[in-house]
Amino acid sequence: MTTTIHTNHRLLGCASLALVLGTPSVAQEAESQPASVQLTGKVRDFKPFGVAGGHIDFENTPENGMSRYAGIVHPLIGDDSKPVFRGTGNKITNQWRDSQGRQISYLLYDASLGDVEGSWGQAGTGGITSADSFAQWFRDVPVYNLSAPLTLTLVRQADGMYLFDDTIDPYYAAKGGFYP
Repeated sequence: MTTTIHTNHRLLGCASLALVLGTPSVAQEAESQPASVQLTGKVRDFKPFGVAGGHIDFENTPENGMSRYAGIVHPLIGDDSKPVFRGTGNKITNQWRDSQGRQISYLLYDASLGDVEGSWGQAGTGGITSADSFAQWFRDVPVYNLSAPLTLTLVRQADGMYLFDDTIDPYYAAKGGFYP
């Protein structure tokens, strides 16, 4: 079966022009965005490795040294709505960046967008002991962590991005920072 589509180019051109004229500019969109956004989530506080009740994955120096490690977490959430351990990861030796120079995940890298490719070294522990120890990061384990809800206020910046900064947020600045 063959379907023929007839296009009226003048009508298509007018529709395209109406779409462009009817679409708000980036500046108009930014002005219509809220001045701040509140995000509520759950935080867990862990005692560091080496103290009584400390968790083995926190403040434990990885075999390749302290740094950022990539590839530890699977890019998709598990059936239980929690992050999934992927592997020990690789130490990042050169950060991936978008076309504006902002750091991005290696998973978001796209050369066609002008992103700058990063690199990593050999695989190492990345500070993660095992899949079981990693699972404790996202579950309440009274021996190792304590969870509590937390609301952060992100403030819209001139470039339209939203930012939380504990040094200027009134509540956290009064406390002396996020972790005083």
